Amino acid sequence: MKKTLLFAGLSVLCFLVMGQKTEKVSKSNRISDFKNRMYISTSKDPMAITKVKTLKANELAAQELVAPQTLKNSNLKSTATVRLLVDTTYTYPWDAGSQDWCTVPVAKMLSYYDYKHNLIQYTAFAWNYETKNWQDSVQFFYKYNYSNQVLNVIQQSWQFDGIEKYSWVNVDHYIYEYNDLGQQSKFVYQYWNYDSNNWDDIWQHEFKYDEIGNNILTLETWWDGSEWTPGINFINKYDSLNHVILNLIKVWDNTSSIWTDAFQYIYGYDSLGNNNSLLLQTWNPDGDSWDNCQLETINYNSSNKVDNYLFQLWDPNLSIWYDSQRGYYKYDSIGNNICIVGEDYDQFSNTWITSWENLYDYNAQNKQISNSVLYYDAGPGNWYFGAKTKDMKIKNVVEPKHIAVATAITLEVFPNPVSDFVNIRNSADISGVQMFDILGHEVMVKNNIGLNSFQLDIANLKSGSYLMKITDSKGTSTTKRLVKR
Repeated sequence: MKKTLLFAGLSVLCFLVMGQKTEKVSKSNRISDFKNRMYISTSKDPMAITKVKTLKANELAAQELVAPQTLKNSNLKSTATVRLLVDTTYTYPWDAGSQDWCTVPVAKMLSYYDYKHNLIQYTAFAWNYETKNWQDSVQFFYKYNYSNQVLNVIQQSWQFDGIEKYSWVNVDHYIYEYNDLGQQSKFVYQYWNYDSNNWDDIWQHEFKYDEIGNNILTLETWWDGSEWTPGINFINKYDSLNHVILNLIKVWDNTSSIWTDAFQYIYGYDSLGNNNSLLLQTWNPDGDSWDNCQLETINYNSSNKVDNYLFQLWDPNLSIWYDSQRGYYKYDSIGNNICIVGEDYDQFSNTWITSWENLYDYNAQNKQISNSVLYYDAGPGNWYFGAKTKDMKIKNVVEPKHIAVATAITLEVFPNPVSDFVNIRNSADISGVQMFDILGHEVMVKNNIGLNSFQLDIANLKSGSYLMKITDSKGTSTTKRLVKR
């Protein structure tokens, strides 16, 4: 199974709004921007996000939330006749005085799901201590394609217009595009322009893959007001087991109009395929060499779960690694991660000092129902700040207003790419399935199915691209392209 690339995780964590950016970005600014994203992604410190103040607008949704478009789409319809599921989550603050959690929540999140459990709307509320009521804060709307892949997301914020009333206003727009094989081909981030009352392009990612589906190139370009200009190039290399072993990051030099080396991540793996090391290096143009920057070492327990990790920073003067941060994982008797303890190394006292702690609770079905983070002050020796989020895990059937969901799916084939079992769903019963290789040879046939939803075992097929011809009980045939890993 392909490893998730670290640089993709960088964008997921950032949620600081910076405003619109339309001017041409210099090489130094792009490098500075990437350093911020690199710091957030590689640090396990939950406070990392708040420590970085110069991040691009709302990259949180970029890789994970996906991209939006206006809700006035023919594929959307009102939920007046659609029954949805809603999940409620509350966030509680930490009381440093009593060293316990407050009983009154300060935030509430409502997540609405369609009948296939796709998240279609997320709304956050903040507690208003003056009115003693929940106040709207931010909301996201999601739209999916027929394969349950998110096509777009719109973020809106509850704001006062400065004159007489509050209203929902557009903030961010995220757009995803996919190729014929179901792989993400492009991601576009847009920001709402209040002057033109329209979406402005800010930046985009374009993705390329090898023949077995590994992401080998991601090109980040920026909109300068008239055209897309090169920004950052992410080049990925893999070993024979499809483990990513190198992420090379190049930055576009506007002056010389060439790609220049900036950073590289080098991955290491143990005999079981676990990622046990990650080395970050920066390019030194003066020395024409790669300089060490940061090293993460990860150890696993006998159950092949992460036991601990260690971050070290490179001292270029002494040419040695020195300890910076480490963390320990704790599990219950059935393997649920219940705690991560983070420690920072004090260079003055040469001691490890507890810095933060993540705690997780589970219900009887081993579903996580709460997660919390606490920050420790070694001076007075107490936990001084924290937040606990409790998921009620109650999916009540509701009929909310003003929510848009996709119309009923006609035919679904997922996942794609696939390793073993492919799911096939259709509005009508499926009578037969034929599989063909790229030369047109029939490699598998399944007749007399008589179901509108079933799993097809293709584990014995060789890796590659196939055509799947699906015929329903009405005699309608549809051909889908499928990638076997």
